[in-house]
Order: sequence, then structure tokens, then C-alpha cells
Amino acid sequence: MTLQMPAEDAVTESLREQAARREADVQRERYRLVARATKDSIWDWDIQADQVERNAAFYEVYRYTPEQTEPSGAWWISRIHPEDRERVARSFQAVIHGEGDSWSQQYRVYRGDGSIATVFDRGYALRDASGKAIRMVGTAVDLTERFQMEKALRDREDRLRLATWAADVGTWRIDLVTWNDTRDARLNLILGLEERETTQPMEDWMSRVHPEDRDAVRTTTQRCVYGRCVYDMIHRVVRPDGSIRWVHDRGRLICDEGGAPLFLTGAVVDITELKQLEEERAQLLRREQQALAQSEHDRLRAEDASRMKDEFLAIVSHELRTPLTVILGWARLIKDTRLAPERLARGVEAIERNAQAQAQIVDDLLMVSRIITGKLRISAVAVDLAALIDAAVEVIAPTAKAKDIEIRVEVGEGLGEVSGDPARLQQILWNLLSNAVKFTPKRGLITVRASRNDGQVILAVADNGKGIARSILPYVFDRFRQGDSSPTRAYGGLGLGLAIVRHLVELHGGTVEVESQGEGRGATFTVALPLRAGPAAPRALPPSVPSWRVAIEDAMRAPLVGLHVLLVEDEPDTREIIALVIEQAGAQVMTASAAAEALSLIERRRVDVLISDIGMPGESGYTLIQQVRAAERAELRRLPAVALTSYARLEDRRRALAAGFQRHVAKPIDPSSLIRVIADLAGRECAVDARPG
Repeated sequence: MTLQMPAEDAVTESLREQAARREADVQRERYRLVARATKDSIWDWDIQADQVERNAAFYEVYRYTPEQTEPSGAWWISRIHPEDRERVARSFQAVIHGEGDSWSQQYRVYRGDGSIATVFDRGYALRDASGKAIRMVGTAVDLTERFQMEKALRDREDRLRLATWAADVGTWRIDLVTWNDTRDARLNLILGLEERETTQPMEDWMSRVHPEDRDAVRTTTQRCVYGRCVYDMIHRVVRPDGSIRWVHDRGRLICDEGGAPLFLTGAVVDITELKQLEEERAQLLRREQQALAQSEHDRLRAEDASRMKDEFLAIVSHELRTPLTVILGWARLIKDTRLAPERLARGVEAIERNAQAQAQIVDDLLMVSRIITGKLRISAVAVDLAALIDAAVEVIAPTAKAKDIEIRVEVGEGLGEVSGDPARLQQILWNLLSNAVKFTPKRGLITVRASRNDGQVILAVADNGKGIARSILPYVFDRFRQGDSSPTRAYGGLGLGLAIVRHLVELHGGTVEVESQGEGRGATFTVALPLRAGPAAPRALPPSVPSWRVAIEDAMRAPLVGLHVLLVEDEPDTREIIALVIEQAGAQVMTASAAAEALSLIERRRVDVLISDIGMPGESGYTLIQQVRAAERAELRRLPAVALTSYARLEDRRRALAAGFQRHVAKPIDPSSLIRVIADLAGRECAVDARPG
């Protein structure tokens, strides 16, 4: 009995086949465009049909006419030199039968005119859904010219070395009593002088040494005389006509029978031709490297660069956040010690200010990483821009006041609302205002203007500070950009703030521009954002001032009384300060510096909540939680656990939760937040709160 496909399925299958053919036609046309654009030989081999399509460069490189060739892989194999043919064929078969997808070989092949070319051939196999190789695409580079040039260079070097050995060389002698220099006729000829022996003061010789090499020649001469060593160096001399020659200058010290120095004597060989050959070889190698680099796949290079960047940022985050935990934690605890009030306050504020500055560097780096990888998102609501401006100015006001800088705010009537993420919009304003305060001198002026114009809100931050050189203006929004002539170098920084501003503004559908009349004439940054359109959206208040200030007495409310907490942290200072914070909240704290020690405590002692670092020597926090979750005792498998780590990316949080932790807390810690997490996992009510300050 014959089964027939339903009409509907047949139509669908036909449409799929048509789409597949169209896609194949598009890909084939792209291949032809690339093939026409390159000077290298490109081939496309249909393995099943043994049909090969070659570009026009193939016929030029290998000197064939289309009539002399056959569009098959077998024909090309037959043109390979007999000594290389079997090796190349075997390597093709290995790829076809699944030993990797990439293929490359260097071999000899006959050209259309009968000459032999050396080629470097590389290709990539395309496979169907079952893994069967159905097509190979590749490119072949003719290396014949390179090999010929290298052989010619070697021949020239050999001939030159023979000529140098056989020919006369210039000789010299320096009398160490009179410091007169006697040169033979050959040396004077090398120097471009009359071909005769002459005697003259040593300074005549030094005047003919290239100015950039003169100090080295003088130093080597003195070392040879006083150190009794061999004089041997390569340097340049300048002829009277201005031409420059490279010479190999060798000599030795001659002493009398008593060991007293008499004179220096030596010989000079003109090696200018050798130097030129070296430069030619270097240029040849550079051209070859550039050609090979262009043939690499751009997408793979970009992915590698992106991965390396993300790994670098993660390492920077880990290295900066760990010490911040100690600094910020002790800043809270020393507030209750018996120090003079003014001195204590200054110390605490200095520690907190510097720690927050370092944390901001980490946040900026991670934000740039999210921007580059396209992971940064905004949550748009209706935002009152006037209120947002007031909040941002209030944040920066203490810093401006310290420099006696006046901040004027000019907000037009009926400014209206914009649709955006209030936290990101606040960050735009903070970065622009911080930048203005940073580069405005004492008793300067900063003006913030906001107005409506043609369906947009125009926000401008202007200062009368250092200004920006015109040559730097096109690059101020580039990441890590700090121009040599710009004031930014004198004032430090990573060069990320304005780059973040540009990306955040663009995420909101706006634009940002900068104007400056030059250094010392101030700068104006102008942001244009679209006005909110459509029905009313939820309104958002300006974000609260970011702060880590938590009063120590809040922790003294002891919300963790009766709990037994195990803290696993390999860094002693970090372990001590976190344990003290938890103890101040009423808990009994056990500490361990490694996963093995922690497992031993868990087996022998009561543990209500486990807190573990992730990055530790030997076994990581991931290994520890996996062993806990695999324990024989059911109460251990259910043990509440917190990952406390300097690895603070979103993917780090996901990995920690997937490994078995219930919570992920990033360093530097907020004591109140950490206590709240512990209490929540233990089923406790917690009254500890962070107070904005």
C-alpha cells in the first residue's frame, strides 16, 4: 500500500524546499561577490557531486584558461605534485569522514604553463544534520614568490659574506698618549673621504659617527680602555655628502710588556647592504603576517576579545571588592571607639569616601561590560525631570561647596515628563555634574538648564572650567579615552563616565553632544531626550541618594539571637570583620578558612545558616555547597546557605543559586542587608534598616 502525503503537508514541504533553494541562491551569490573582491584563489567544492566552483583569481594565479580545467575535485588532486598528492588526498578524506571541520595543507601543484607553484591551502567543511560532509569552502595562497624572494635574499647574504671575508677592510689605531687616530685608505673610503692613510685627532672620528650613536661609541671606547675588554659594536657613520652607512666596528687594547695601555687598534666593515637585506626580510615577514591575519575569521576574533574583556572585568571586580569589605566594615565599628570625636569623624568619612570611590570604579567597569555585551536594560516609567535635576544637584552640592563652586539651576516652565528609567537618568545627571565639578576650579560656576524644544527635553550642563582641546572633542565619549593634551590626564580617572552617559542616553532614544571653545574656556554637555507620549505611565520618584551608611546601633538590636552561623572565608581580615558584624546582631559565629574545615564543623556542630565565600584556594564555595547538598543527613541537605562573594555579575548570581545557595550577596557588604538575609533564611523578623544619609 502506498502512503500519500496530505495535501497540506505537501504544500508546506514544497514551500520549505523553495525557501531552502532561495537561501542557497543568496549564499551562492554572496560567495561570488566575495570571490570577485579578493585576489586570492577561492574554491567551493560540492563533495557529493564532486563539482568545484573557482573564482577568477584562480586562473590568474595558476595560469590556466577555463578550457584547461575541469570543475571537479579529482582534477585538482591530479594536478598536485606526485610527492605531495597522497598526503593531501588523505588529509581531505580525514576531514570528510569527520576528523574536524577545518583543513589546511602546504603542497606543490602544477600550473597551466607547466611550472610548479607552492601553495598554502585551507578550507572548512559544511555538514548536514546527520554530520555528513556535503561541502567544503576554502582559499589557496601562492607562496612561490615568497620562497623565491627568501632564496634570493639568502643567496645575496651568502655572496655578501664571501665578499666581506675576501675584501679589504678599513683599519684604525688610536694612540692613547696623544689620542690621535690613524686611519688607513680603505677606512677613509668607507667614510666617503679621499682614499689615503691619514692621522688626525680622535674627535675627527667622533664627528663622523652618527649623532644618535655618538655617546654609545664614546662609552664603549672608554670601557675598552679602562676595563681591558674587547671593543665590538655596530653603529652608523655619516659621510660628507650626508649619506649614512652602517659599520661593524671591532677592536682591542694593545699594552706594553708591563701591562700599560699603548693604543687601541681595530677594523671596520661596511655592513649597510646587510642591514638593507634585514629590513627587506622584515618587510616581507610583515606583509605575510598581514595577509594571514586578513584571512582569519573576524567574528571569532571579536568573540575572543569580548570574552577576554569580560574575564578581565570580573578579575578587577574581585580584586577591588574584597578589601572594600574590610574598609567599610571597620568604618562602622570604630564609630563607637574612644577616639576624639572630630578625629574619629574625619577618619570614618575618609575611609568611607575612598571605599565608595573604589566600588564606583567596579560598578562603572561592570556597566561598560553590560553595555558592550548588550545586556544593559532600562525599565521605562514616567519621570519628572525637574525633580530628578533637584535630586542630582542635592547629591553633588557638598562636593561643589567644598570647592566654593556655585551651581545654578534654570528649569523652564511646563518642562513635562520623559519616559525612562529614573535610576539611569539620575546616573546621567550625576556623571555630567561630577565631571563638571571635577574640572571646574575653585569659585567657579556650573549652570544646569532644562527646557522643551520641538517635542524634546533639552538638558544642558555648562561650566567655566578647564575646557577641552578641539583635537579631543570628537573622542570624549569613547571608552577609556584620555587625550594627552586634555585636562583629564592631570585629573586621573578611567575615562568611563562620559562613555556611560552616551550609552544610557542612547538607550533612552536621545542624543548627547559636547561643545568647548578650547582649553581654559569651559565646556557644555547637552542631552536631548524625547518627551513622553501616549497614556500616563506609572510615575517614579527620583532615586534616593546611594549610601552605605548604617548605624551600628541598628545592628545592636540583636535580631539573630540564638542562631548559630558558620562563616567560611579564606581572607583573615574579611573573615574577622564579617564575623564581628554578625555577632553584633546576636548570633553565635563559627569561622572556617577552607571548605574541608567547614564540612568538619557542619558534621560536629549545630549550624543554622551557612555563609560561604566562592573564590577560595583548593576547593571553591561551589564545591562546598555541592557536598552539603549531597550529605546523608536530611537536615544538612536543607541547611540554609548564602554565597558571599566578590564575583558580582548577573551570571555569577545565577551560578551560585544553581549550585545550591539560597541567596547571593556581593561584596562589599551592607551590614544591615546581610543581617536581613540571614534572619530571613532563619525565619526571623528583622527590624534592621538602612538609613539614607
